[in-house]
Amino acid sequence: MISPSTMISPSTVISPSTMISASTEISPSTMISPSKEISPSTEISPSTMISPSTVISPSTMISPSTEISPSTEISPSTEISPSTMISPSTMISPSTEISPSTTISPSTEISPSTMIHPSTVISPSTMISPSTQISPSTTISPSTVISPSTVISPSTMISPSTVIGPSTEISPSTMISPSTVIGPSTVISPSTMISPSTVISPSTEISPSTVISPSTMISPSTEISPSTMISPSTEISPSTMISPSTEISPSTMISPSTEISPSTMISPSTEISPSTMISPSTVISPSTVISPSTMISPSTMISPSTMIGPSTMISPSTMISPSTMISPSTMISPSTMIGPSTVISPSTMISPSTEISPSTVISPSTEISPSTVISPSTVISPSTVISPSTEISPSTEISPSTGRMSSSCSNYLDLSEPLCVFPVMTERSAALRRRNENVCLPVAYRGYCLGSALSRG
Repeated sequence: MISPSTMISPSTVISPSTMISASTEISPSTMISPSKEISPSTEISPSTMISPSTVISPSTMISPSTEISPSTEISPSTEISPSTMISPSTMISPSTEISPSTTISPSTEISPSTMIHPSTVISPSTMISPSTQISPSTTISPSTVISPSTVISPSTMISPSTVIGPSTEISPSTMISPSTVIGPSTVISPSTMISPSTVISPSTEISPSTVISPSTMISPSTEISPSTMISPSTEISPSTMISPSTEISPSTMISPSTEISPSTMISPSTEISPSTMISPSTVISPSTVISPSTMISPSTMISPSTMIGPSTMISPSTMISPSTMISPSTMISPSTMIGPSTVISPSTMISPSTEISPSTVISPSTEISPSTVISPSTVISPSTVISPSTEISPSTEISPSTGRMSSSCSNYLDLSEPLCVFPVMTERSAALRRRNENVCLPVAYRGYCLGSALSRG
């Protein structure tokens, strides 16, 4: 059946049971296979091949040398450019624009208002949602799902079973590996490499030349700067900022609102807690645990198996040796060297150019002044104040500033006498009282000195 106002050009072959609707133009050397339905106002250009059971909707424009495979459905107002190959069982929705030399594989679904630019290859079982723009020379592998309003830039390679969320922008020369999930409103910059089984959450920004290794999880609102390397099995939490030239090793966990400055190196199995700030050129060794609200200054070196407590401030050029434990609210000044297996308790203040040797235990609220040298196996008790340029020898025990009696005290008090009680300030004050009054007999008793009633002073 050929409807009114149809124009059929020379050398056209129209097979049996074809229905050609009104105002159709069929150009020369067109081959129309059996059981075709060609809707009104269709334009079929020269050397077009239309296979069996194809449905061509109204106002479709089919350019020269197009091959349309069997059981294809072409919706209204579709524009198909020259040398396009459309494979079997393809569904092309309304207002789709398909540019020249595009190859569309079987069982592809292309939604409305999609623009597919030249030399694009779309593999089988791909789903392309509405208002998608696919730039030239893009390769989309099988079983890819592209959500609405996605923009895919030139020379992008999308591997099989990739899921791309709505309003995603993928820049030129991006390589996306198999089974990648990219959340909504993600921006992926040029020359990015995304490895298999990566999960990229919504509103992520990935800068140029980033390498994201397999099984990485990137949470919402993350910003990844240029030339970043993210190793396998990394977890990056929401609102993280990763600066340029950062290297993040395998099995790293980065918590929310972390800021990682340029040229930082984060070793394997590191845990970085929320609201941490890591300054430039920091080196964090394996199995380090960094607690919330920590500030790590530039050129800091943190050795393996270090534990850094909450609200710690680590100043520039600090060296922290292996198996160190730094408790909450510690302040470590510049150029400090902390030896292995050191334990630093809460609210400690360590001044510049301090050297703390291995197996040192520093108790809470200690203040260590500049240029102090603390030798191995030193124990410093709470609320101690150590003045500048102090040298503390190995295996020293420094007691609290409130004072205590030493174990060498051998004076005992006859408790049958009337007593008065006064606090011991230091060992030296007790010795002076013995010498001057010859009546005070200090003993260790719950932090106080008990004196004879003969001494009223």
